[in-house]
Amino acid sequence: MGKGRDIDVFHRMNFLYQVMHKTIAKFPENLGLLYYYGFTLQMISQRTTSKLDHNIKSFICKRCNILLYPGLTSTVRLKTKRSKHRVVTCMVCGRRKRFLCRRDYQVWYDKPPA
Repeated sequence: MGKGRDIDVFHRMNFLYQVMHKTIAKFPENLGLLYYYGFTLQMISQRTTSKLDHNIKSFICKRCNILLYPGLTSTVRLKTKRSKHRVVTCMVCGRRKRFLCRRDYQVWYDKPPA
C-alpha cells in the first residue's frame, strides 16, 4: 500500500470519528446513524489492515461499534478491587472495557521498543 493511500485512509477514519462526536452532540437520540458511522469506521480499518489509534479505539464499543460517550451511551466507574482501573460500560449492548489508571502505565503501542 502506498504512502498517499495510507494518509487517505487515516483522514477518512479520523473524519468518521469526528462526525460521530458531532452527531452525538447534536442528535443524541439518533443511535442508528452512530451505528452506521462506527461500523463504517471498523470496516475501513479491517479492509485496509490499518490499526485504529488506541485513543479512538478506547471510545468505540467493540461489540456494537457505537461511540462510548459518558452519560449518553456509556457509564464510567472507578474501581480499586485488583488495581485502580476505570470501567466503561456500553449502555446499548452491556459490554465492559477496563483501563488501568496508573501514572506510569503506557499502552504497549506507545512504549519505545514498539
